[in-house]
Amino acid sequence: MADVSIDHRFARFGQTRYATDKITSFEVTTRSTKVQGDNDKFTATFLGLTGTLFGLGLTVVGVGDRRVDLGLSGLAILAGAAWLLIKARTMQSRRSSVANVYRLMITTNAGEVAAFETTSWDEISEIESALEQAIVEARR
Repeated sequence: MADVSIDHRFARFGQTRYATDKITSFEVTTRSTKVQGDNDKFTATFLGLTGTLFGLGLTVVGVGDRRVDLGLSGLAILAGAAWLLIKARTMQSRRSSVANVYRLMITTNAGEVAAFETTSWDEISEIESALEQAIVEARR
């Protein structure tokens, strides 16, 4: 648990702490957020297609001896573009995905506050059960 400590006297979340005997209730809320992922596949495809067009343009442009130099440059660019396109096909698409964000809401006499937030269900479950146990122990 990242920066969380719970015992029968206090529940500490980062720099904030709550007396467990003053917590009247708590709940875990869930909200879905769209997470922007890496655009590696899009970037490789875009560069590959741009390189292909540029390489094709260089292979047909030129006059005399310059035609050979530009043609070789165009072929080199085409090879690089082909490599990028092949690489893009094997990449997993991670453009965006939906992630659940779990928030621990604590209610005290002062009101309700969001004490902790995470994307890990296991972590929030562990915190929830530890807090429940600490509140029971504090009221004995």
